[in-house]
Amino acid sequence: PMQMLGRPILHKQTAYGFYRPGATALANTLADLPFSASRIFIFNVITYFMPHLSWTAGGFFTSHLFTYLAFLAMQGFFRTLGTFCTNFDSAFRLATVVVPNMITYGGYLIPVFNIKRWLFWLAYADPIYYAFAGCMDNGFMRISLTCDGASVVPRNVGNLTQYP
Repeated sequence: PMQMLGRPILHKQTAYGFYRPGATALANTLADLPFSASRIFIFNVITYFMPHLSWTAGGFFTSHLFTYLAFLAMQGFFRTLGTFCTNFDSAFRLATVVVPNMITYGGYLIPVFNIKRWLFWLAYADPIYYAFAGCMDNGFMRISLTCDGASVVPRNVGNLTQYP
């Protein structure tokens, strides 16, 4: 008797050749698209308009596209991780090693030009890097920033009149 935790029917039918594992993965992804699209859209409406970024349709939908594609890439990464690991504990342990490194080397915490030369490839293999770079380019290309003393935080105190 086959004892499998999780989805024994799926594993049994895959072993008999009824389903191909790739077809199941594609079906899961396509079934999740409408639900994830609505969740990511609500998230993007809040996070794009709350900091008063450019209130244009092009700016918002470009940011939405980058965020949604990064979400789909990370969803695919976690599904692949779940497929390769035998149980939840091993997948969770592996994810706790990989995901913080993806965030750290995504370009926000450590800029790519400051990453050690033998680790710079991590940024280019990371979907978070491309989404972050695209959202930053999209957000800052539409605004004009001035560099004067009133815009510097923290402001100069005492009799200092220029930025040190």
